[in-house]
Amino acid sequence: MLGHLVAQADCLDAFIAALEAEDDALSQGRLQELPALTGRKNALLASVAELDQAREAAQVALGHPRGRAGADAAAARQGVQDAWTALLARAERARDLNRRVAAKVFTHLDHATQALAVLQADRQPLYGRDGARSVGGGGTSRPAG
Repeated sequence: MLGHLVAQADCLDAFIAALEAEDDALSQGRLQELPALTGRKNALLASVAELDQAREAAQVALGHPRGRAGADAAAARQGVQDAWTALLARAERARDLNRRVAAKVFTHLDHATQALAVLQADRQPLYGRDGARSVGGGGTSRPAG
């Protein structure tokens, strides 16, 4: 059981580091870094899920039910409560950091949407469909004379 907890803790540490890098990139306006950071974060999240399933399978093999109560009992039986408690603290930190990063992403998205709306608000075509300069912005064109 301890091996599973250590592997999960290591993976969560890497996930937290990826979240911190994403948070820093958002705070510093380095938005071009986000696709790579998001890819790394998603890969780590998949690994966290796989490791969680493996740990849960181990606790079931030890005769404990799935879920938190079974994990608590397995950790107590195996004498690894400290490692389990530390893992839960890491998971909580990751959850809180992920929420903060998501809030920043949505704030950036809202600002971009608002800026786009402002830029498009008075958008009138300069040229009509025939390529001539448009007069009055009605979409039709007539030669300026």
